[in-house]
Amino acid sequence: MKILLAVDGSPYTKHMLAWLATHEEWLAPAHSYTVMHVVPEIPPHAASLFSAADLKAYYDECSDKVFKPIRKFTARHEIGRAHV
Repeated sequence: MKILLAVDGSPYTKHMLAWLATHEEWLAPAHSYTVMHVVPEIPPHAASLFSAADLKAYYDECSDKVFKPIRKFTARHEIGRAHV
């Protein structure tokens, strides 16, 4: 089964992962996970004040804060096919 995990780094994400960890049938190797996080776009007038490299660094940092715990979770539960 293909499973989409929409995450935002909030307590709801942590609760979802905790629930998932208690239901081993969802952690079976037969499942394929895709993890998605959306970072709101900086308004164009504000973005114009920054370089492309600074904007990329900002978006990368925002995403990493959310994905880092997800990567630990997938490693801990040996979910090798997660696309994080």
